[in-house]
Amino acid sequence: MEQQSKRDRSSNWSEEEKLLFVTLLQPHKKLLENKQKLYSTNKQKEDCWKEIFENFKLEGYNRPITRLKEQWRRMKMQAKKNLSVDNKNRKKTGSGSPLTSETTEIDQMVSSIAPHIMIEDVSEFDSDNRLNNRKKMSAYEEEMIKLNKLKIELAMKHMEEAHQLSIVQNKELHKTKLDYEKQLFEFKKSKIENE
Repeated sequence: MEQQSKRDRSSNWSEEEKLLFVTLLQPHKKLLENKQKLYSTNKQKEDCWKEIFENFKLEGYNRPITRLKEQWRRMKMQAKKNLSVDNKNRKKTGSGSPLTSETTEIDQMVSSIAPHIMIEDVSEFDSDNRLNNRKKMSAYEEEMIKLNKLKIELAMKHMEEAHQLSIVQNKELHKTKLDYEKQLFEFKKSKIENE
């Protein structure tokens, strides 16, 4: 059996190297983060990566284009993770500043190049989204909810009063009917006696 040869592991990226890399990406952010799959766009992207590679090499760092692309993908994932942690911590402190920040200067730069990485996928059917929507409710909406509750309470009170009134009216109607039947009985009785 042949063993597949593993690729040589390259050295870790230093913070200085990452900072330079992000700085070289900055002027090309619209093109590199363009999601179109057109031939012309892909060709422009390849040319752009070659230019970044050459500039990176001029600064004394020799990394293949494939490693540059992989690093960019990893940096976006790391920035998203760190920024998400900070957002969660900020929500825990009542939208104040987070107690500790995971975000680095490089994460901020990555986020400025690829702001779409922080777009939240929100659905109105998520239970946590309903909580967020409650928090975002305006004072007007809160007053409308209170007003609707009062309307419902008032309607229930009127229904109860109407029900009580109908009970009283039914009792009176029943009494009137009994009185009528009693009078009718007395009339028939007196008529029979007179015959």
